[in-house]
Amino acid sequence: MIKSFQAIILDFFAHPMRIFFLYASFFAIFGSMVLLFSLNNFIAFHQFIFLQLFCGCAFAGFLLNAMPDWTNYTGNLTPFSIIAFSLLTLSFFMEIVAGKGIFIMPIFWFFLLLICAYWLIRDKNTNNFSLIFVLTCILLVNLTQVFLDTPSNALIHLYIAAVVIIGFRVSAVMAQLALDKASKSKTFVFLPNPISRNLATLSFVLLTLSEFFPQFQFLKGFLALSSGCIMLGRITEWHHIVFFKIHYTIIHYFLFLGIGIFYVALGLDLLYGFGFYHAILHGITIWALLGFIFLIFNVASLRHSGQLVLNFPRSSKLAFMLLGLSAFFRVVLSQFGIIFYIFIPSILLALIFFIFFVKFYKIYVENPFTDDPK
Repeated sequence: MIKSFQAIILDFFAHPMRIFFLYASFFAIFGSMVLLFSLNNFIAFHQFIFLQLFCGCAFAGFLLNAMPDWTNYTGNLTPFSIIAFSLLTLSFFMEIVAGKGIFIMPIFWFFLLLICAYWLIRDKNTNNFSLIFVLTCILLVNLTQVFLDTPSNALIHLYIAAVVIIGFRVSAVMAQLALDKASKSKTFVFLPNPISRNLATLSFVLLTLSEFFPQFQFLKGFLALSSGCIMLGRITEWHHIVFFKIHYTIIHYFLFLGIGIFYVALGLDLLYGFGFYHAILHGITIWALLGFIFLIFNVASLRHSGQLVLNFPRSSKLAFMLLGLSAFFRVVLSQFGIIFYIFIPSILLALIFFIFFVKFYKIYVENPFTDDPK
């Protein structure tokens, strides 16, 4: 067991997943409080915290942990963790003091892009360049936000594209674990469809591009509709009874089902003008984006803390239920008052990530970091 606080900090920075997942939880709690107490220019501040700082932490934690494993890099990760952590912290304070945190974020994303590209080239690895493509797109959108009034929706769609790419790999591991658990002979193999993944990724990237041309509303509507339909088509590969018996594959299924339903609804709203665009977009952000990130936090944290048989703690299972409630209140009941529009969803999100912080800080401290056997 790690005992001293200094040793804990050194361990967390040596294994970036740990420091950045906890830092993301802090930003989620803080971002929720911003809405509750109307701090600063609270709407823009809230968006910046979640879409830039929270998601930046999630990407840093995942990529600085996964990329070295995928590219056989065995060097010290602490310097990379410190640089990324410092850039995010500087952006946070610049946003508080002067509302200029966005000026730091392109540097952060460029750093992540550079180090990931370096590891891939060094290892002559051509299997993960889709992530490099998405990181490049995120960098370009951030640069446009510095110089132009770019809609934040563009980043949401790009993050969902990243969810599709990362989810392809993570889902293969989770599905295989479920199959191995169901069959002692371990003869079954799950192979997700790479063609539907590529189609979904391309569709979300095109949808991102359409955000820069607001005059083509119908095009954006058709792209959102097609993105949703592709995602609904993708979940058919999960229609096996074994996947509906295990909690983490059930959660994964409903997260991706939610992406499909929300984007179909978004497309129909854009095409027919039902007036629920912003409510649906918040549903995508809360259930699809935050939900998938929270799933990654749990899977990666447990697998890299010595848990060979994946089993979410009760607190995490409860947190996913609260996340669904938060999305329900924000999307369905938001028309009935500010308590459903802001207060309840914000309180629930803060509670979810507070639970995660407390539970997984304890797990990190009590369990040494281990390589994922898969």
